[in-house]
Amino acid sequence: MTKDEPNLSIDEQVTTARRTGGVAVIPWRSQLDLTGPDRVRFLDGQCTQDVAGRGLHQGGYGFLLEPKGQVVTDLEFLVLEDRLALEVPTQRKDTLTGWLSRFLLLSDAELVDRDQETRTLMVVGPRAEAALTADQRLDPEVDGAVLELGGVSVVARRDQTCGPLGWSLRVPSGAVDAVIRTAGLQRISEGAVEVMRVESGRPRFGRELDPSVLPVESGQEARAVSYDKGCYCGQEVVARQRYLGKPRKRLVGLVLDGTDAASGDAVSSDGAQLGVLGSVCRSPGLDAVIALAVLRGDDHSPGARRDVTRSDGGTTVATVAPLPFLT
Repeated sequence: MTKDEPNLSIDEQVTTARRTGGVAVIPWRSQLDLTGPDRVRFLDGQCTQDVAGRGLHQGGYGFLLEPKGQVVTDLEFLVLEDRLALEVPTQRKDTLTGWLSRFLLLSDAELVDRDQETRTLMVVGPRAEAALTADQRLDPEVDGAVLELGGVSVVARRDQTCGPLGWSLRVPSGAVDAVIRTAGLQRISEGAVEVMRVESGRPRFGRELDPSVLPVESGQEARAVSYDKGCYCGQEVVARQRYLGKPRKRLVGLVLDGTDAASGDAVSSDGAQLGVLGSVCRSPGLDAVIALAVLRGDDHSPGARRDVTRSDGGTTVATVAPLPFLT
């Protein structure tokens, strides 16, 4: 916790943010711009989401895939007047840049790294709406805006990572403190954001998601994949799994007995290993330890029991829970 963050426990930060609101600097998301006349057509041909169908200050969430279906990254995008604002997991930025560079040479579009000049803020909680805009008509999955906060222009995108009342802000690096003061919300830590992310059932690349987890297995298919848009790279694999077969695995929520489990612990059923725990945290709202995991098989009904083997050889039990854990 930095000197600018509250002298509160994670539980207290989460409770405060859920009841009123909070704002945090998020270091694991990177900001990029896609510019040039072909930017919309280019991204639409790479992304599982309908990019071409979005209007000004609209966006969405989707995956970029290789032709055989392996995931390059997930991303968020927002249509601005002169560019597409992209937000990607920092650990996938170089992979994304390398992948797109193969095709950008054939298109009148350019990918620009904005990480040196911007920071990502997450604003969450009931007061987030009032702090940023009074327009309640904005779709929580699609819409965004360009706002004036703290004397600077901020790109704001509706974001449900921590629940339905949330925003992701692209802020000039030197204006972070001014924007936070203007928002008038309690500053919270990255750790508190992680707890709310897990409670909201949202997977994160490097925790639950990796290149082998297809969109239909991620738990995000409904918000990430358009089955009405034109062709995109990897489309055949996504369509085949949806229409001709069952997902090989799926995102599952687990409530753990005890407090000793950790990310990477093995999950099994009747002696057969199903996968490993991804994110693990204590939920103050449930007063329990919860986890997200991508597990093999499609039969993970709420209430089913799963065995968890810790790194020290000990075991505990987990119960499958519906996602999100909290609404």
